[in-house]
Amino acid sequence: MFKVFLYHALFAVLLGVLYYFFFEDATIFHVLIFVGVYLGLSLIISYKRMKKLLVNNSIKTDSADLEEVNRFIVAVGGISNIIESDAESTRLKIKLHDTDLINLQLLKELNIEGSSLSGSSLQLILGSKAVDFSRQISNLLNN
Repeated sequence: MFKVFLYHALFAVLLGVLYYFFFEDATIFHVLIFVGVYLGLSLIISYKRMKKLLVNNSIKTDSADLEEVNRFIVAVGGISNIIESDAESTRLKIKLHDTDLINLQLLKELNIEGSSLSGSSLQLILGSKAVDFSRQISNLLNN
């Protein structure tokens, strides 16, 4: 779609230049140049808006709210305490550097359905949010 608008804008400018060259009518020339520039600018603006909407909607459609993920990260000792995260359907599995940094009170406030700690691995039952939590935590770890 981006290319189609760009081609239309360029075509309008080219048409304006050709019309002026052959007929020397400045009025039509200015109109066609204006249309070409307008199409080009509207294309750029709409493309940026569309890109921003796609990014924002991808964040909003995750069932795991970003604020909730941040509170969860704080509850397990911060992003620097997380080695890796993985999810299997409703369970979130996290490997931690230091399990002493886990804040159990914060975890309880997040309405986690169940948890188990084995060595440096923490498993939590989060329901449908587990995959989204894991994806967002992995994104933060990779950045």
